[in-house]
Amino acid sequence: GCRRSYRSMTSTRTVSRVGWPELDPRLRRAIEAELGAEVTEWVNQEEGFSPGLAARCLLSDNRRVFVKALPEQLLKVSGRFYRHEIAVMKSMPPTAPVPRLLGYVEEPFGLALVLEDINGQLPRQPWSSGDLQAVIDAIAGLAGCCGHDPIGGHGWRLGARRGMGVAYPFGHGRP
Repeated sequence: GCRRSYRSMTSTRTVSRVGWPELDPRLRRAIEAELGAEVTEWVNQEEGFSPGLAARCLLSDNRRVFVKALPEQLLKVSGRFYRHEIAVMKSMPPTAPVPRLLGYVEEPFGLALVLEDINGQLPRQPWSSGDLQAVIDAIAGLAGCCGHDPIGGHGWRLGARRGMGVAYPFGHGRP
């Protein structure tokens, strides 16, 4: 059985998310089958921009994973974004400084991807120069290890259009 854990990062809530218990039981079982272990504890991550599940989970074999999932009713709205994320994560070389894709599930009743659970924190609001520099350094590290743009440049153009501050061409480093 599952037990909810109430430990969570403090952050600004940006969207109302689906929680682990609200997922279709068939999707929960499919995720657990993909992982080969049951979810015994979870912490729903309330921050973010997707209405889907984002949860840090403890498995019955003591592994920790990060699960992102969309129930059936959200597939038409957000399914393509999750499928694109799966494709990008599958294309990452083993040396990429990113969480590893551990598996994914796509069924008529939902879509989920499972990643390594890594330590981290959200940037403070408003962002500090240190937080911004950490993001720039992470992007530069990703560019250095991949040698190609795994997202087809779309992320940089989108960031620049929305005024997110810094958008460097992939693989060209900082100016």
